[in-house]
Amino acid sequence: MPPRILPRVHLPACPAHHHRLLHSHAATSNLSGASPQSPLPLTLTTTTTRSTTLPLTYPCFTTAPPHTTRRHSSSQQAAFAMGQAAEDPRAAAAEAQKPAEPSMTTTTKAKEDPPPLSDHDFRIYNQLAERMDSFHNYFRQSWTILWSACTSSSPSPSSSTPVDTDELLYTGLSLASHLSAHHSIEETYFFPRLAARMPEFDPRSGPMVEQHAAIHAGLDDFEAYLRRCQRGDEEFDLAKLRDRMEGWGAVLWAHLDEEVRALGAENMRRYWTKDEIMRLRM
Repeated sequence: MPPRILPRVHLPACPAHHHRLLHSHAATSNLSGASPQSPLPLTLTTTTTRSTTLPLTYPCFTTAPPHTTRRHSSSQQAAFAMGQAAEDPRAAAAEAQKPAEPSMTTTTKAKEDPPPLSDHDFRIYNQLAERMDSFHNYFRQSWTILWSACTSSSPSPSSSTPVDTDELLYTGLSLASHLSAHHSIEETYFFPRLAARMPEFDPRSGPMVEQHAAIHAGLDDFEAYLRRCQRGDEEFDLAKLRDRMEGWGAVLWAHLDEEVRALGAENMRRYWTKDEIMRLRM
């Protein structure tokens, strides 16, 4: 059977009393039928009337426990250093005077903001926008002629200025034909070249192509109505023409502006050099 470990007992300084207490503790193996396998609390009686109850299972170290010195983690050391800095006013003042490091947002913004363009460079980067705007002005003018005729007061039968139906039919059919051809050329030749670097011109899912689809959802019915009127299959009516213009007019005008803005100098310089811009043709 392994030797029993005696509990640590705080003893008085008297050697004689120390000797009697050890003899009393050694005799506890026969008290109350206790056994080493099931230790029970031990009552030690000294020369005074006072009793002390100590569990026999409490470990008794004659030296300091091992590994009492523990290395603190880096987070604990940092917390300790912050606590010391908070207690020391001079350390807190020195910490407050440290220059603030530039944030990632500020650094990124500084890199994204290029210097202003010279007049010469602006004309180079803006040349595609100007050319596109010249095409779009034709579409704006044609739309305005038709819409003004539809929204103006209807002339009376005796009016001296009747509506020129043939002119309106020609204007409307020319608008539909040129707009369809313009979009077809863009999506076949122009947009794929721009989409290599500019996602807004992606011919599969870019916003410019999506606007084209929304325009043609109303343009096709508009053109079909005018052709029936031209053939004489249906009587031309301004109210019916207006109904066939309202559904796609807003998206058309938004597209005419947004496409030119996307081709503007400030946006194009983000993706292309001057030499590359000069080689791009519409």
